[in-house]
Amino acid sequence: LLYSRLPSRDRRERSTNVGYNLVSRNHREVFMRFLITLCIFLLPAGAAFADELDDNYAAIKQAEQKKDPDQVTKLALETSKSAKAEAARPQPSDSSEVEHWKQRVEFAREVEDFTEYSLSTTAIANPSKAVELVDTLIQINPKSKYLGLAASTYLQALGPKRQTEGAQKILSGDPNSEDALFAMASGTMNGAYATRLVNVMKSKAKPEGMSEADWDKKKALFLGEGYYIAGAAACTKSTWTDCDRDLRAALPYV
Repeated sequence: LLYSRLPSRDRRERSTNVGYNLVSRNHREVFMRFLITLCIFLLPAGAAFADELDDNYAAIKQAEQKKDPDQVTKLALETSKSAKAEAARPQPSDSSEVEHWKQRVEFAREVEDFTEYSLSTTAIANPSKAVELVDTLIQINPKSKYLGLAASTYLQALGPKRQTEGAQKILSGDPNSEDALFAMASGTMNGAYATRLVNVMKSKAKPEGMSEADWDKKKALFLGEGYYIAGAAACTKSTWTDCDRDLRAALPYV
């Protein structure tokens, strides 16, 4: 009754106060969480990708330093995905944003490169996990320049029964991988692979990071096996000229 006799202005103010007091603290917190979620949802996609890329890069860098194979394998897929998404972002129409866009694209490429490097070096440090790590590297980039570093470790980890399968995976991205060609030639006694191996080893430069002594030893082994298998394969086909030439070429390396 008293409320009904208040002036209309007072009734509105009293109604507003009553309504506000009826909103509980829990309701306000729910509403604030909703607003925060809405703001995140409305953020530009590029901002979300940037944060994700930075976080993934920091995580995989730490995992690589620890040489943690399981974490590197897991994070590599996530980091590669976010790096490729960042690198694929179109150039902004606003000229003031172009320089920042270029920097982010370059950073994304560097992160992708580091991700591949991490998989390769971690595989070398953890031979028992090399198969999972290198298979992930091949999945991310079958033409990675770091594939050759871990190829030998990977093929040895596969064992004799699976080496040719792994070698074919490597050769699909790197046709001149000497380790993969050696595995195919010696595993199948295939003259064509042996000839390819010989041609690669005759012209290939010493890989960066390998000593001259180790490279000379590997080169002699691969050339000797390559010539021998090519010669033996030629003998089975009764192509005696090729058989004689290749077997004679193998002699200095025996």
